[in-house]
Amino acid sequence: MPIVFEKDGFRFFFYSNDHKAHYVRKGADEAVFNVEGEVTLRESQGLKIKELSQAQELAEENKAIIIEKWHEHLADTARTAEFVDGEIVVRMESGVEIAFPLLVTLGWRRVLLGN
Repeated sequence: MPIVFEKDGFRFFFYSNDHKAHYVRKGADEAVFNVEGEVTLRESQGLKIKELSQAQELAEENKAIIIEKWHEHLADTARTAEFVDGEIVVRMESGVEIAFPLLVTLGWRRVLLGN
């Protein structure tokens, strides 16, 4: 969950597996904005209207930075991938290492490989 920036109690971030949606959180409350094209609110939970307006204003002011960070993150390509101790380990160009279990769906059953 890369954090793009923090300001006025808001944390702007995105989930690596999400597409073109950028999140803002204040405490436990959260909103989702689409920032490519016009900045629009996609959904929110717990934020008051005034907070949503502040968050949208910050998203609009920092739109170029948000999009740049998103594209930088997507440009980080896998350098190597290997199967280690029941997990797939992917090493990215940036040096980030991601490990996750290999999960295969067989009909209605899910099988965790390597264990």
